[in-house]
Amino acid sequence: MGGANDSITGGNTTNTWTVTGLNSGTTTAVSGGFINVENITGNLGIDNFDLSGGTLAGSVDGAGGSDTLTANNVINTWAVTSSNGGTVTGTGGFSNIENLVGNASTDAFTINGGAIESIDGAGGIDILTVDNNPTNNWSITGVNSGAVTDVASFSGIENLIGSTNTDNFVLLGTGSISGSIDGNGGTNSLAARDNAINNWSITTTDSGAVTDVASFNDIQNLIGGANTDNFVLLGTGSVSGSIDGNGSTNSLAAHDNAINNWSITTTDSGTVNDVASFNDIQNLIGGINTDNFVLSGTG
Repeated sequence: MGGANDSITGGNTTNTWTVTGLNSGTTTAVSGGFINVENITGNLGIDNFDLSGGTLAGSVDGAGGSDTLTANNVINTWAVTSSNGGTVTGTGGFSNIENLVGNASTDAFTINGGAIESIDGAGGIDILTVDNNPTNNWSITGVNSGAVTDVASFSGIENLIGSTNTDNFVLLGTGSISGSIDGNGGTNSLAARDNAINNWSITTTDSGAVTDVASFNDIQNLIGGANTDNFVLLGTGSVSGSIDGNGSTNSLAAHDNAINNWSITTTDSGTVNDVASFNDIQNLIGGINTDNFVLSGTG
């Protein structure tokens, strides 16, 4: 082999492919390895493709079976643009690959027009952006892991970025995010865990932190869990949408650096400076400045 666009296809078994140089490496399909081969293709069995210091000018095609592509130990940019297909640093593209695995450096995965079975950030500080749908529903079920529309499962992802439309992030079970959740435009929500006392700090517009999420940004609607939720406005913190205590006994503490005008319009619900609306909040806490509480309607 040695033309401008050569290819090799694996046998119909479990194949391991290791790309160690430019268009070269080893595979269980060929005893002597391969060189000057731009395109590699699996078969109906399981194919594991590993970029281990090498690159391909052409593409990786998993063909049939359940296949995995592991990237080089560099900063990688992944784009999933079709069903189990797209591009990644170090190749001309991939297709029929159900499982994507990063490496010890930073991996940035973007879902834009495609879908994938699983994404594993592996080491490093990794990012998953989903910009596919009118609404994305994120379920965070473990440490930096879960699922989202068009990604059946993800793990080892420290930072989640939504689409420019609606994104709904929900913490379930032992779910947590060590980095950040960014709504990234649109109207978005974040629902905290049911099985914990959640302490929310709202520090800038639609941004802050909550138990099990190191930081969140561009989240207009905050939803408590079934246990106690304590919401605190700090600095320039504000919520342009709503705060919903969502059960149990909850509190909302207003700014210390402002005169706060509270309007309580229905049971445990109403508005206050820098919060467009709140609901199911049993305890209201003023700041160290003046607070004016007004009951109206059925408040």
